[in-house]
Amino acid sequence: MMTRILVAVDGSTQAAVAIEMGVHLASKLGAELALLNVSEPPPAVVMADMPVCDIEPPAVRLQSARALLKKIRQSIPATMNVEELVADGHPAAQIVATAQDWNADLIILGTHGLGGIARLILGSTATTVMHKADCPVLIARGRAQRNRRSGAQREAKQGSIC
Repeated sequence: MMTRILVAVDGSTQAAVAIEMGVHLASKLGAELALLNVSEPPPAVVMADMPVCDIEPPAVRLQSARALLKKIRQSIPATMNVEELVADGHPAAQIVATAQDWNADLIILGTHGLGGIARLILGSTATTVMHKADCPVLIARGRAQRNRRSGAQREAKQGSIC
C-alpha cells in the first residue's frame, strides 16, 4: 500500500503535471504527500587555470527552493497536508536519497523528454532516479510532449498509404 508519495518539483510544466498526479493519488489513497525541490549548484567554471567560486551560496539557493515550494503549495488544496522538503546537490542523487530518508513508497517526477544527443550530453534525472530508487517511480510526461507526439503521428498518418 502506498502511504508516502514524494513529488520532485522544479517549477517546470512537467513538474506541474507530476504535482497534479501526486495530489490526486495522495487524496485517493489517503497517503502523505511531500514536495521536494533540489537546488543544483552551478557547474564549476575555470578561467585562466583558476577555478571560479560558486556564485550563489547554498543558503541562497535553498532559500529560493523554499520560496518555490511555498508558491507551489498555494496551488494545492489547503485541506491537504503537504511536507515541503529542500535539498542541495545533484538532483537525481538527492531525489533518491530523500526518498530513502523519508521512506517514500512512490516517487513522482516530470521529464523534459530529451532524446538523442541532448540526453547523452545532459543525462536524464528521471532515468537515473528510475534506476537507483528503492521504490517505484512514476514519470509524468507533460501535455506538451503528448501534443508534439500526436502531431508527428498525424503527419505520419497523412503521408502513409494505409
